[in-house]
Amino acid sequence: MKNKLVCGRSLVLSCEHASHRIPTAWRTHFVQQSHKLQTHHGWDPGALELAQCLASELQAPLHHTEWSRLLCDCNRDEDHPEVFSTAIQALPGEKKHSILQQYHRPFRHQVEQQISDCIQRNANGVFHLSLHSFTPRLKGQLRNCELGVMFDSRVAGEKKLAEELALHLAGVDRHFRVRMNYPYVGRETYFQPALRQKFTRSEYLGLQLEVNQKLPLRQKARWQRLQRALVEFFRSAPQREKSNPKA
Repeated sequence: MKNKLVCGRSLVLSCEHASHRIPTAWRTHFVQQSHKLQTHHGWDPGALELAQCLASELQAPLHHTEWSRLLCDCNRDEDHPEVFSTAIQALPGEKKHSILQQYHRPFRHQVEQQISDCIQRNANGVFHLSLHSFTPRLKGQLRNCELGVMFDSRVAGEKKLAEELALHLAGVDRHFRVRMNYPYVGRETYFQPALRQKFTRSEYLGLQLEVNQKLPLRQKARWQRLQRALVEFFRSAPQREKSNPKA
C-alpha cells in the first residue's frame, strides 16, 4: 500500500481499543465482569469505524486490536499499574506474562515496526494517528466536547496540527467542540508517549483523537459529518504544509 502523506510524512493509523471480544482461552476469567465488556470499560465504541474510514479514504495502514482492553490495555505500557483489569490483575504472574507475550507485545511491535519501515522509506518521517472514543459522562460528570485531541505540547508540529484541526472542524460545524489534551493529557503514559521516546521528533509526530461516544451511538448524522470532516482535513494537510513551508 502506498502511504498517504500528511505534511510530507507517511501516515500510520492505530486503534488500541477496537474490540470488546475476549479470546476463548481467557473467557472464564470474565464471568463476573461480562456486563462490562460492551460498555466503555471494555472498548471504545466508534473508534474502529472511524479508523477504518480513515484507512480506506486516506489509503493508510491500520493496526487495531481484536480483544478487549479488559484483557490487556495496549494503550498503556506493560509495566503500567492499569495495563490489566481487576479480572486479570489477580492472576499468577506467569499467566499475566503469557497475556503480554501473546497480545500486548505483538501489537505494539507491529505498530513500531510499521513506523520504522515508513521512516526508512520517507526521510520526512511518520505522522501517527491513534483513534479512540470516550464515554459522554464519567463518574457523574458531563464531558462537554465532541472531540478531544491529545498531543505533546512541547512538540511544535503536533501542537500546530491540533490547532489547525480544531479550526477546520469549527468551520464545518460551529457546534463541534474540540478540546486540547482532553479528556486525558497527551504526555501521560499512553502508547504515543512511549513512541516519542523511541523515535526523534524529526522522525515521528503523533496525535490521539478521542471522539465523544454520543456521536457514533446516538447522533449518526453528526457522526458521519465528523468522519467526512476528518478525511477532508488530513487529505488537505500536505497542501497546507506546502503553502506555508516555514510553519
